[in-house]
Amino acid sequence: MRYELIHEIANRCAGNQMRDVTVSAVETDDPAAYVLALFADKDPETDVFRGADGSVRVDLAANGILHRFEFSPD
Repeated sequence: MRYELIHEIANRCAGNQMRDVTVSAVETDDPAAYVLALFADKDPETDVFRGADGSVRVDLAANGILHRFEFSPD
């Protein structure tokens, strides 16, 4: 399935509330597995949320950095 992926990385600087954001298109049958494969060597903690519209959000923490991946069906 094809998704639009928005990847946000929380900024670790206490005085800076901006996030690094990238947008891309990806093909995957399992968005959560796609994200876990990106961080396979990091032993991440994840939470997965699935929307009724087919969207998937994966919140991930690895090495003290918070990531949010939002997959929307394309």
